[in-house]
Amino acid sequence: MQTELFEAILALQEADDSDVDTSERVGLLSSAAKNIATLSRSSVNLKLFQAKVEEETRKRVLEEQRKKLDELGRTGDVAPEMLARVIKAAYDL
Repeated sequence: MQTELFEAILALQEADDSDVDTSERVGLLSSAAKNIATLSRSSVNLKLFQAKVEEETRKRVLEEQRKKLDELGRTGDVAPEMLARVIKAAYDL
């Protein structure tokens, strides 16, 4: 992605050059705009994917912790009242 962005910036700089033909300048600007749009879409999609993975991971960890706490309550190692207080304090459940 960085290479494409760099190339887009170079294309924009070349488009500002007074020696560049008008049609060539339009082509350079078009190419730069296309590359920037592609990079923007890629960045947004990456952030959406990362957020989805984080949310799924968080849910999975919370469920695993909840199961472990439930198991503590069944084994008798922790009094049910204390377990309920811990769950309420930790997870607001």
